[in-house]
Amino acid sequence: MCHRKNGRPAHIVVLCFALILTLCVGSVAYGEGFNSLIVKAKRGDVQAQFTVGVMYYYGNGVKQDYKKAREWFEKAAAMNDGRAFYALGLIYSSGDGVRQDDKKAREFYEKATAMNNAMAINNLGYMYEQGHGVKQDYKKARELYEKAASMGNALAIYNLGVMYGQGLGVKQDYKKARELYEKAAAMNNALAINNLGWLYEQGHGVKQSYSKALEYYTKGAEMGETLSMMNLGRMYENGIGINEDMSKALEFYRQASAGGNVQAKKALARLHASEKKNISVPDVSSQTQKQTGVPITDNSGAMLANNASIVRPRVAVIAFDDKSEEKNAPASAIMNMMISELHKTGAFELLEREHLDAVMNERNLLSMSDPSTAAKLGRIAGAQYIITGAITLYYYSEKGSGFLLPILGAATQAKTAYVVIDARIIDVETGKIVYASDQTGDATNKAKTSIANYNKMVGGLLGMATRNAVEKHVSAMKSLTLEI
Repeated sequence: MCHRKNGRPAHIVVLCFALILTLCVGSVAYGEGFNSLIVKAKRGDVQAQFTVGVMYYYGNGVKQDYKKAREWFEKAAAMNDGRAFYALGLIYSSGDGVRQDDKKAREFYEKATAMNNAMAINNLGYMYEQGHGVKQDYKKARELYEKAASMGNALAIYNLGVMYGQGLGVKQDYKKARELYEKAAAMNNALAINNLGWLYEQGHGVKQSYSKALEYYTKGAEMGETLSMMNLGRMYENGIGINEDMSKALEFYRQASAGGNVQAKKALARLHASEKKNISVPDVSSQTQKQTGVPITDNSGAMLANNASIVRPRVAVIAFDDKSEEKNAPASAIMNMMISELHKTGAFELLEREHLDAVMNERNLLSMSDPSTAAKLGRIAGAQYIITGAITLYYYSEKGSGFLLPILGAATQAKTAYVVIDARIIDVETGKIVYASDQTGDATNKAKTSIANYNKMVGGLLGMATRNAVEKHVSAMKSLTLEI
Protein backbone atom coordinates (compact mmCIF):
# COMPACT_ATOMS: atom_id res chain seq x y z
CA MET A 1 0.00 0.00 0.00
CA CYS A 2 1.18 3.46 -0.64
CA HIS A 3 0.42 6.02 1.98
CA ARG A 4 1.11 9.28 3.37
CA LYS A 5 1.55 7.53 6.01
CA ASN A 6 0.02 7.62 1.81
CA GLY A 7 1.25 5.87 -0.26
CA ARG A 8 -0.76 8.50 -0.03
CA PRO A 9 -2.81 6.25 -0.85
CA ALA A 10 -3.51 5.45 2.40
CA HIS A 11 -1.18 2.78 0.42
CA ILE A 12 1.13 4.91 -0.16
CA VAL A 13 0.61 4.60 1.20
CA VAL A 14 -2.07 7.32 2.26
CA LEU A 15 -2.81 9.66 3.26
CA CYS A 16 -6.52 9.77 5.53
CA PHE A 17 -6.89 11.78 8.30
CA ALA A 18 -7.72 13.55 12.08
CA LEU A 19 -4.50 15.42 12.70
CA ILE A 20 -2.15 13.07 14.57
CA LEU A 21 1.48 14.12 14.19
CA THR A 22 4.30 11.72 15.03
CA LEU A 23 7.97 12.50 15.48
CA CYS A 24 10.71 10.04 14.66
CA VAL A 25 13.33 10.68 17.28
CA GLY A 26 16.18 8.85 18.86
CA SER A 27 17.21 8.82 22.48
CA VAL A 28 18.02 12.24 23.86
CA ALA A 29 21.59 12.44 25.07
CA TYR A 30 21.47 14.82 27.96
CA GLY A 31 25.07 14.51 29.14
CA GLU A 32 24.25 15.69 32.64
CA GLY A 33 21.86 15.02 35.49
CA PHE A 34 18.34 16.34 35.65
CA ASN A 35 18.99 18.39 38.80
CA SER A 36 21.88 20.26 37.26
CA LEU A 37 19.78 20.92 34.16
CA ILE A 38 17.00 22.36 36.32
CA VAL A 39 19.49 24.70 37.99
CA LYS A 40 20.70 25.91 34.60
CA ALA A 41 17.15 26.22 33.30
CA LYS A 42 16.06 28.33 36.24
CA ARG A 43 19.01 30.60 35.62
CA GLY A 44 17.73 31.26 32.11
CA ASP A 45 19.82 28.79 30.09
CA VAL A 46 17.61 28.34 27.03
CA GLN A 47 19.24 25.06 25.99
CA ALA A 48 18.58 23.63 29.45
CA GLN A 49 15.00 24.91 29.41
CA PHE A 50 14.31 23.23 26.11
CA THR A 51 15.96 19.97 27.20
CA VAL A 52 13.97 19.84 30.44
CA GLY A 53 10.83 20.33 28.37
CA VAL A 54 11.77 17.36 26.21
CA MET A 55 12.43 15.21 29.28
CA TYR A 56 9.04 16.01 30.78
CA TYR A 57 7.33 15.45 27.44
CA TYR A 58 8.74 11.96 27.00
CA GLY A 59 9.01 11.04 30.68
CA ASN A 60 12.73 10.42 30.32
CA GLY A 61 14.30 10.50 33.77
CA VAL A 62 11.19 12.17 35.19
CA LYS A 63 7.48 11.43 35.38
CA GLN A 64 5.84 12.35 32.10
CA ASP A 65 4.02 15.65 32.45
CA TYR A 66 2.75 17.48 29.36
CA LYS A 67 1.84 20.58 31.36
CA LYS A 68 5.36 20.98 32.76
CA ALA A 69 6.82 20.23 29.31
CA ARG A 70 4.73 23.02 27.82
CA GLU A 71 5.73 25.44 30.60
CA TRP A 72 9.43 24.84 29.97
CA PHE A 73 8.98 25.15 26.21
CA GLU A 74 7.17 28.44 26.82
CA LYS A 75 10.13 29.67 28.89
CA ALA A 76 12.50 28.77 26.06
CA ALA A 77 10.18 30.37 23.52
CA ALA A 78 10.22 33.57 25.57
CA MET A 79 13.97 33.52 24.92
CA ASN A 80 13.16 33.36 21.19
CA ASP A 81 14.22 29.73 20.76
CA GLY A 82 13.05 28.40 17.39
CA ARG A 83 12.97 24.77 18.56
CA ALA A 84 10.66 25.73 21.42
CA PHE A 85 8.25 27.47 19.04
CA TYR A 86 8.27 24.31 16.94
CA ALA A 87 7.66 22.07 19.96
CA LEU A 88 4.74 24.23 21.09
CA GLY A 89 3.28 24.01 17.61
CA LEU A 90 3.43 20.23 17.82
CA ILE A 91 1.82 20.21 21.25
CA TYR A 92 -1.15 22.24 20.01
CA SER A 93 -1.31 20.22 16.79
CA SER A 94 -1.69 16.95 18.69
CA GLY A 95 -3.51 18.29 21.75
CA ASP A 96 -1.04 16.87 24.27
CA GLY A 97 -1.98 18.36 27.63
CA VAL A 98 -3.88 21.17 25.93
CA ARG A 99 -6.98 21.57 23.85
CA GLN A 100 -6.09 20.78 20.26
CA ASP A 101 -5.87 24.08 18.39
CA ASP A 102 -4.75 24.29 14.76
CA LYS A 103 -4.74 28.09 14.84
CA LYS A 104 -2.27 28.22 17.74
CA ALA A 105 -0.21 25.46 16.16
CA ARG A 106 0.04 27.48 12.98
CA GLU A 107 1.07 30.61 14.87
CA PHE A 108 3.90 28.78 16.62
CA TYR A 109 5.00 27.10 13.40
CA GLU A 110 5.09 30.48 11.70
CA LYS A 111 7.33 31.87 14.45
CA ALA A 112 9.66 28.90 14.13
CA THR A 113 9.56 29.18 10.34
CA ALA A 114 10.69 32.79 10.57
CA MET A 115 13.74 31.40 12.38
CA ASN A 116 14.37 28.85 9.60
CA ASN A 117 13.37 25.77 11.58
CA ALA A 118 13.10 23.15 8.85
CA MET A 119 10.64 20.90 10.68
CA ALA A 120 8.32 23.81 11.41
CA ILE A 121 8.47 24.81 7.75
CA ASN A 122 7.56 21.25 6.77
CA ASN A 123 4.69 21.10 9.26
CA LEU A 124 3.35 24.46 8.16
CA GLY A 125 3.40 23.13 4.61
CA TYR A 126 1.37 20.16 5.78
CA MET A 127 -1.21 22.46 7.35
CA TYR A 128 -1.62 24.31 4.05
CA GLU A 129 -1.84 21.03 2.17
CA GLN A 130 -4.58 19.71 4.42
CA GLY A 131 -6.33 22.99 5.19
CA HIS A 132 -5.76 22.69 8.95
CA GLY A 133 -5.97 26.10 10.62
CA VAL A 134 -5.59 27.79 7.23
CA LYS A 135 -7.34 27.84 3.89
CA GLN A 136 -6.14 24.85 1.87
CA ASP A 137 -3.48 26.00 -0.57
CA TYR A 138 -1.45 23.41 -2.47
CA LYS A 139 0.80 26.05 -4.00
CA LYS A 140 1.75 27.43 -0.60
CA ALA A 141 2.24 23.90 0.73
CA ARG A 142 4.57 23.04 -2.13
CA GLU A 143 6.59 26.21 -1.64
CA LEU A 144 7.08 25.44 2.06
CA TYR A 145 7.98 21.82 1.37
CA GLU A 146 10.49 22.96 -1.22
CA LYS A 147 12.05 25.38 1.24
CA ALA A 148 12.38 22.71 3.94
CA ALA A 149 13.63 20.22 1.36
CA SER A 150 16.35 22.66 0.28
CA MET A 151 17.47 22.64 3.93
CA GLY A 152 17.91 18.87 3.76
CA ASN A 153 14.69 17.86 5.52
CA ALA A 154 13.92 14.28 4.47
CA LEU A 155 10.25 14.43 5.41
CA ALA A 156 9.69 17.54 3.31
CA ILE A 157 11.33 15.78 0.36
CA TYR A 158 8.99 12.84 0.93
CA ASN A 159 5.96 15.14 1.17
CA LEU A 160 6.89 16.74 -2.14
CA GLY A 161 7.03 13.25 -3.62
CA VAL A 162 3.51 12.61 -2.38
CA MET A 163 2.25 15.82 -3.98
CA TYR A 164 3.72 14.87 -7.36
CA GLY A 165 2.59 11.27 -7.01
CA GLN A 166 -0.98 12.30 -6.31
CA GLY A 167 -1.09 15.42 -8.47
CA LEU A 168 -1.87 17.76 -5.57
CA GLY A 169 -1.58 21.28 -6.95
CA VAL A 170 0.85 20.05 -9.59
CA LYS A 171 0.59 17.90 -12.67
CA GLN A 172 0.79 14.28 -11.59
CA ASP A 173 4.30 13.09 -12.31
CA TYR A 174 5.31 9.63 -11.10
CA LYS A 175 8.85 10.07 -12.39
CA LYS A 176 9.31 13.21 -10.30
CA ALA A 177 7.71 11.47 -7.31
CA ARG A 178 10.12 8.56 -7.69
CA GLU A 179 13.12 10.87 -7.82
CA LEU A 180 12.01 12.59 -4.61
CA TYR A 181 11.23 9.31 -2.86
CA GLU A 182 14.67 8.01 -3.82
CA LYS A 183 16.30 11.13 -2.40
CA ALA A 184 14.37 10.79 0.88
CA ALA A 185 15.02 7.05 0.97
CA ALA A 186 18.76 7.73 0.75
CA MET A 187 18.25 9.70 3.98
CA ASN A 188 16.61 6.62 5.55
CA ASN A 189 13.03 7.89 5.38
CA ALA A 190 11.04 4.67 5.80
CA LEU A 191 7.86 6.12 4.31
CA ALA A 192 9.68 7.04 1.11
CA ILE A 193 11.13 3.52 0.96
CA ASN A 194 7.64 2.07 1.34
CA ASN A 195 6.28 4.33 -1.39
CA LEU A 196 9.03 3.31 -3.77
CA GLY A 197 7.87 -0.25 -3.24
CA TRP A 198 4.36 0.81 -4.17
CA LEU A 199 5.54 2.53 -7.37
CA TYR A 200 7.32 -0.64 -8.46
CA GLU A 201 4.39 -2.85 -7.53
CA GLN A 202 2.00 -0.69 -9.57
CA GLY A 203 4.42 0.22 -12.36
CA HIS A 204 3.98 3.96 -11.81
CA GLY A 205 6.87 5.91 -13.32
CA VAL A 206 8.97 2.74 -13.42
CA LYS A 207 8.85 -0.64 -15.07
CA GLN A 208 6.63 -2.84 -12.92
CA SER A 209 8.70 -5.17 -10.78
CA TYR A 210 7.28 -7.23 -7.96
CA SER A 211 10.78 -8.25 -6.92
CA LYS A 212 11.78 -4.58 -6.49
CA ALA A 213 8.55 -3.91 -4.62
CA LEU A 214 9.32 -6.77 -2.23
CA GLU A 215 12.84 -5.47 -1.79
CA TYR A 216 11.65 -2.01 -0.76
CA TYR A 217 8.81 -3.30 1.43
CA THR A 218 11.24 -5.62 3.18
CA LYS A 219 13.65 -2.78 3.84
CA GLY A 220 10.83 -0.60 5.12
CA ALA A 221 9.62 -3.39 7.40
CA GLU A 222 13.13 -3.87 8.78
CA MET A 223 13.09 -0.18 9.68
CA GLY A 224 9.87 -0.70 11.62
CA GLU A 225 7.45 0.80 9.09
CA THR A 226 4.10 -0.93 9.66
CA LEU A 227 2.82 0.07 6.22
CA SER A 228 5.60 -1.98 4.65
CA MET A 229 4.77 -4.89 6.95
CA MET A 230 1.14 -4.65 5.87
CA ASN A 231 2.13 -4.58 2.20
CA LEU A 232 4.32 -7.66 2.62
CA GLY A 233 1.46 -9.48 4.31
CA ARG A 234 -0.87 -8.54 1.46
CA MET A 235 1.58 -9.76 -1.19
CA TYR A 236 2.14 -13.09 0.56
CA GLU A 237 -1.57 -13.60 1.19
CA ASN A 238 -2.55 -12.97 -2.43
CA GLY A 239 0.54 -14.37 -4.14
CA ILE A 240 1.48 -11.08 -5.77
CA GLY A 241 4.82 -11.70 -7.46
CA ILE A 242 5.56 -14.56 -5.06
CA ASN A 243 4.03 -17.86 -4.03
CA GLU A 244 1.13 -17.56 -1.64
CA ASP A 245 2.33 -18.17 1.90
CA MET A 246 -0.27 -17.70 4.59
CA SER A 247 2.17 -18.29 7.44
CA LYS A 248 4.35 -15.40 6.25
CA ALA A 249 1.30 -13.26 5.56
CA LEU A 250 0.11 -13.81 9.12
CA GLU A 251 3.56 -13.08 10.48
CA PHE A 252 3.71 -9.70 8.77
CA TYR A 253 0.10 -8.87 9.63
CA ARG A 254 0.84 -9.60 13.29
CA GLN A 255 3.96 -7.44 13.25
CA ALA A 256 2.08 -4.55 11.64
CA SER A 257 -0.84 -5.02 14.03
CA ALA A 258 1.49 -4.93 17.04
CA GLY A 259 2.74 -1.60 15.70
CA GLY A 260 -0.79 -0.23 15.65
CA ASN A 261 -1.65 -0.72 11.96
CA VAL A 262 -5.45 -0.86 11.79
CA GLN A 263 -5.57 -2.53 8.39
CA ALA A 264 -3.38 -5.35 9.67
CA LYS A 265 -5.66 -5.91 12.64
CA LYS A 266 -8.63 -6.06 10.29
CA ALA A 267 -6.78 -8.53 8.04
CA LEU A 268 -6.11 -10.80 11.02
CA ALA A 269 -9.74 -10.62 12.08
CA ARG A 270 -10.87 -11.40 8.54
CA LEU A 271 -8.59 -14.42 8.24
CA HIS A 272 -9.68 -15.64 11.63
CA ALA A 273 -13.32 -15.41 10.62
CA SER A 274 -12.88 -16.99 7.19
CA GLU A 275 -10.58 -19.85 8.17
CA LYS A 276 -12.08 -20.42 11.63
CA LYS A 277 -8.64 -20.69 13.15
CA ASN A 278 -7.59 -19.40 16.50
CA ILE A 279 -5.68 -16.42 15.17
CA SER A 280 -5.47 -13.92 17.98
CA VAL A 281 -5.41 -10.23 17.19
CA PRO A 282 -2.69 -8.69 19.33
CA ASP A 283 -3.73 -6.24 22.00
CA VAL A 284 -1.59 -3.31 21.02
CA SER A 285 -2.87 -0.97 23.70
CA SER A 286 0.11 -1.74 25.92
CA GLN A 287 2.61 -2.38 23.14
CA THR A 288 2.32 0.75 21.08
CA GLN A 289 4.36 3.57 22.50
CA LYS A 290 2.85 6.93 21.73
CA GLN A 291 4.99 8.75 19.24
CA THR A 292 4.95 12.45 19.80
CA GLY A 293 6.14 15.48 18.01
CA VAL A 294 8.85 16.99 20.17
CA PRO A 295 12.28 17.25 18.60
CA ILE A 296 15.43 15.90 20.16
CA THR A 297 17.80 18.39 21.71
CA ASP A 298 19.80 18.65 18.51
CA ASN A 299 17.19 20.12 16.18
CA SER A 300 19.11 19.04 13.10
CA GLY A 301 18.23 15.45 13.96
CA ALA A 302 14.53 16.01 14.51
CA MET A 303 12.26 14.49 11.90
CA LEU A 304 8.52 14.83 12.24
CA ALA A 305 6.62 12.08 10.49
CA ASN A 306 3.33 13.79 9.96
CA ASN A 307 2.73 10.54 8.13
CA ALA A 308 0.03 9.01 10.28
CA SER A 309 -1.91 12.23 10.16
CA ILE A 310 -1.85 12.40 6.42
CA VAL A 311 -2.85 8.89 5.58
CA ARG A 312 -5.83 8.72 3.27
CA PRO A 313 -7.97 5.70 2.56
CA ARG A 314 -6.94 4.02 -0.68
CA VAL A 315 -10.03 3.64 -2.83
CA ALA A 316 -10.76 1.86 -6.10
CA VAL A 317 -13.83 2.89 -8.10
CA ILE A 318 -15.09 0.00 -10.22
CA ALA A 319 -17.49 -0.09 -13.14
CA PHE A 320 -20.91 1.46 -12.64
CA ASP A 321 -23.92 -0.38 -14.10
CA ASP A 322 -26.70 1.13 -16.16
CA LYS A 323 -29.87 -0.19 -14.54
CA SER A 324 -32.13 2.54 -15.84
CA GLU A 325 -35.31 1.50 -17.61
CA GLU A 326 -34.27 3.24 -20.81
CA LYS A 327 -30.75 1.74 -20.72
CA ASN A 328 -29.38 5.03 -22.01
CA ALA A 329 -27.13 6.13 -19.14
CA PRO A 330 -23.42 6.64 -19.95
CA ALA A 331 -22.27 4.53 -16.99
CA SER A 332 -18.56 4.75 -17.81
CA ALA A 333 -18.65 8.54 -18.06
CA ILE A 334 -20.56 8.79 -14.80
CA MET A 335 -17.98 6.55 -13.08
CA ASN A 336 -15.20 8.83 -14.35
CA MET A 337 -17.11 11.85 -13.05
CA MET A 338 -17.27 10.17 -9.64
CA ILE A 339 -13.52 9.51 -9.72
CA SER A 340 -12.81 13.13 -10.65
CA GLU A 341 -14.98 14.53 -7.87
CA LEU A 342 -13.49 12.18 -5.28
CA HIS A 343 -10.01 13.27 -6.34
CA LYS A 344 -10.89 16.94 -5.93
CA THR A 345 -11.73 16.43 -2.27
CA GLY A 346 -8.15 15.42 -1.45
CA ALA A 347 -9.63 12.99 1.10
CA PHE A 348 -8.95 9.77 -0.82
CA GLU A 349 -6.12 8.09 -2.65
CA LEU A 350 -7.57 6.68 -5.83
CA LEU A 351 -6.31 3.57 -7.53
CA GLU A 352 -5.78 4.13 -11.23
CA ARG A 353 -8.22 2.52 -13.62
CA GLU A 354 -5.49 0.99 -15.77
CA HIS A 355 -4.09 -0.97 -12.84
CA LEU A 356 -7.55 -2.04 -11.67
CA ASP A 357 -8.55 -3.21 -15.14
CA ALA A 358 -5.32 -5.20 -15.43
CA VAL A 359 -6.00 -6.95 -12.13
CA MET A 360 -9.59 -7.74 -13.13
CA ASN A 361 -8.46 -9.22 -16.43
CA GLU A 362 -5.59 -11.15 -14.86
CA ARG A 363 -7.73 -12.66 -12.10
CA ASN A 364 -10.86 -13.02 -14.25
CA LEU A 365 -12.88 -10.99 -11.76
CA LEU A 366 -15.66 -9.83 -14.01
CA SER A 367 -18.73 -9.59 -11.80
CA MET A 368 -18.59 -6.93 -9.13
CA SER A 369 -22.20 -7.27 -7.96
CA ASP A 370 -21.11 -9.52 -5.10
CA PRO A 371 -19.45 -7.56 -2.25
CA SER A 372 -17.15 -10.49 -1.47
CA THR A 373 -15.87 -10.51 -5.07
CA ALA A 374 -15.33 -6.75 -4.96
CA ALA A 375 -13.50 -7.13 -1.67
CA LYS A 376 -11.23 -9.79 -3.15
CA LEU A 377 -10.42 -7.49 -6.05
CA GLY A 378 -9.63 -4.68 -3.62
CA ARG A 379 -7.22 -6.80 -1.59
CA ILE A 380 -5.36 -7.99 -4.66
CA ALA A 381 -5.20 -4.51 -6.15
CA GLY A 382 -4.04 -2.95 -2.90
CA ALA A 383 -7.15 -0.90 -2.17
CA GLN A 384 -8.72 -0.52 1.24
CA TYR A 385 -12.19 0.31 -0.03
CA ILE A 386 -14.12 -0.39 -3.22
CA ILE A 387 -16.73 2.05 -4.53
CA THR A 388 -19.31 0.68 -6.92
CA GLY A 389 -22.65 1.92 -8.12
CA ALA A 390 -25.54 1.83 -10.55
CA ILE A 391 -27.61 4.40 -12.39
CA THR A 392 -31.23 3.49 -11.73
CA LEU A 393 -32.90 6.51 -13.34
CA TYR A 394 -31.70 8.59 -16.26
CA TYR A 395 -34.73 10.53 -17.42
CA TYR A 396 -35.61 13.66 -19.31
CA SER A 397 -39.04 15.24 -19.60
CA GLU A 398 -40.51 18.43 -20.96
CA LYS A 399 -43.79 20.25 -20.71
CA GLY A 400 -44.92 22.46 -23.58
CA SER A 401 -46.48 25.91 -23.48
CA GLY A 402 -49.83 24.75 -24.81
CA PHE A 403 -49.29 25.91 -28.38
CA LEU A 404 -50.12 23.25 -30.93
CA LEU A 405 -47.45 24.56 -33.25
CA PRO A 406 -44.18 26.30 -32.52
CA ILE A 407 -44.28 30.04 -33.01
CA LEU A 408 -41.63 31.23 -35.46
CA GLY A 409 -39.88 27.88 -35.22
CA ALA A 410 -39.59 27.80 -31.44
CA ALA A 411 -41.67 26.42 -28.59
CA THR A 412 -41.64 27.51 -24.96
CA GLN A 413 -41.08 24.43 -22.85
CA ALA A 414 -40.07 23.52 -19.31
CA LYS A 415 -37.43 20.84 -19.45
CA THR A 416 -36.33 18.74 -16.50
CA ALA A 417 -33.74 15.97 -16.16
CA TYR A 418 -33.75 13.43 -13.33
CA VAL A 419 -30.88 11.10 -12.46
CA VAL A 420 -30.72 8.62 -9.58
CA ILE A 421 -27.40 6.98 -8.69
CA ASP A 422 -27.05 4.16 -6.18
CA ALA A 423 -23.56 3.87 -4.67
CA ARG A 424 -21.91 1.83 -1.98
CA ILE A 425 -18.49 1.52 -0.36
CA ILE A 426 -17.14 -1.92 0.54
CA ASP A 427 -14.42 -2.54 3.10
CA VAL A 428 -12.07 -4.94 1.33
CA GLU A 429 -10.80 -6.52 4.53
CA THR A 430 -14.22 -7.49 5.89
CA GLY A 431 -16.39 -7.46 2.79
CA LYS A 432 -18.87 -5.32 4.69
CA ILE A 433 -20.74 -2.45 3.08
CA VAL A 434 -19.84 0.70 5.01
CA TYR A 435 -21.84 3.13 2.87
CA ALA A 436 -24.99 2.57 0.82
CA SER A 437 -27.18 5.33 -0.48
CA ASP A 438 -29.04 6.57 -3.52
CA GLN A 439 -28.89 10.21 -4.49
CA THR A 440 -31.17 12.08 -6.86
CA GLY A 441 -29.98 14.86 -9.09
CA ASP A 442 -32.18 17.15 -11.13
CA ALA A 443 -31.84 20.10 -13.43
CA THR A 444 -34.53 22.30 -14.93
CA ASN A 445 -34.54 24.85 -17.70
CA LYS A 446 -37.37 26.81 -19.25
CA ALA A 447 -36.48 28.32 -22.59
CA LYS A 448 -37.44 28.73 -26.21
CA THR A 449 -35.77 25.85 -27.93
CA SER A 450 -35.71 25.02 -31.61
CA ILE A 451 -35.68 21.46 -32.85
CA ALA A 452 -32.13 22.02 -34.07
CA ASN A 453 -30.64 22.33 -30.59
CA TYR A 454 -33.05 19.98 -28.84
CA ASN A 455 -30.54 17.15 -28.35
CA LYS A 456 -27.87 19.50 -27.04
CA MET A 457 -30.23 20.87 -24.41
CA VAL A 458 -31.24 17.37 -23.31
CA GLY A 459 -27.63 16.29 -22.90
CA GLY A 460 -26.77 19.43 -21.00
CA LEU A 461 -29.57 19.06 -18.48
CA LEU A 462 -28.89 15.39 -17.94
CA GLY A 463 -25.23 16.18 -17.43
CA MET A 464 -26.10 18.81 -14.81
CA ALA A 465 -28.46 16.43 -13.04
CA THR A 466 -25.83 13.70 -13.06
CA ARG A 467 -23.20 15.97 -11.53
CA ASN A 468 -25.72 17.04 -8.89
CA ALA A 469 -26.26 13.41 -7.83
CA VAL A 470 -22.53 12.61 -7.93
CA GLU A 471 -21.63 15.64 -5.81
CA LYS A 472 -24.19 14.61 -3.19
CA HIS A 473 -22.58 11.17 -2.96
CA VAL A 474 -19.07 12.57 -2.76
CA SER A 475 -20.05 15.04 -0.05
CA ALA A 476 -21.52 12.18 2.01
CA MET A 477 -18.48 9.97 1.39
CA LYS A 478 -16.07 12.71 2.39
CA SER A 479 -17.81 13.06 5.75
CA LEU A 480 -17.39 9.36 6.53
CA THR A 481 -14.83 8.23 9.08
CA LEU A 482 -13.10 5.41 7.21
CA GLU A 483 -10.52 3.34 9.04
CA ILE A 484 -7.13 3.25 7.36
